[in-house]
Amino acid sequence: MRSSDSCRWTATGVAFLCVLPCAGVAARAQEKPPLEPQIITVGSADETIRATTASFSIDIASLAASAASASANSARVAERVRNALEAARMSGNEIVQSQLTVAPRWEYDQATQRQKRTGFEATTIIQIETDRLERLGAYMDAALGAGATGISMVAFSAKNSDEARRRALVHAVAEARTDAETIARAGGGSLGQLLLLTTAPENTPRGVEPLAVAAARTVAGTNITPSQIKVTASVMGHWRFVGTAPPMKRVRVVRERSYGPVPGSNIGRTSASPSNWGQ
Repeated sequence: MRSSDSCRWTATGVAFLCVLPCAGVAARAQEKPPLEPQIITVGSADETIRATTASFSIDIASLAASAASASANSARVAERVRNALEAARMSGNEIVQSQLTVAPRWEYDQATQRQKRTGFEATTIIQIETDRLERLGAYMDAALGAGATGISMVAFSAKNSDEARRRALVHAVAEARTDAETIARAGGGSLGQLLLLTTAPENTPRGVEPLAVAAARTVAGTNITPSQIKVTASVMGHWRFVGTAPPMKRVRVVRERSYGPVPGSNIGRTSASPSNWGQ
């Protein structure tokens, strides 16, 4: 029985020693590889170009007791405005759109404490787009003189904004790389391989800059000065950070000697029988 029990204990010990290395391999397999150190920078640059195109709208509003009367009045004034623009040497292709809207007009009645319809308002909007920037003031004076009730903001744009944006991208990439190199040196290493380079989205349309137009009238008429267009490009770059390699450590190898069986255990025993313990 003792011999049988000893064999059982020995077999159990062998199985235990076998499970530990297997569990260690499984744990190492589940470990995630260490993250590679990276440097991420953003660069931006601007290019300023001259505006080549301007767009604005002309409003003709009319109030009347009925929708039909308000619409007819607005259309009649809009026709006078178109004739005045033509007399100011505006070509037909510079008028890109014309639309009419009619809506009831409401006011708060203090006596009844309710909204009361007081009439109808009709508004004709004429959309203008031109590359004759020197004629902007003359066009606005002609429209207002013919009965137009408002002029919108002027949006200047440039036809060659794509070329300017590409030039800005070159400067933006150079700025991002210079910043990355500075960070790498400050971190005690150097800049490695480029991993990712992409453009950052812009919040405003490229090549478009709105300008609020005030009623700056002089004896010679309204003077509109075209604005400069600022084209902005932004990029984001990811680089590998190459750090300084740490010095190699010297490892001392200790050779172990076998001193035979250890009393009170079965380490070093060649027999599984408990009768040989202590000899």
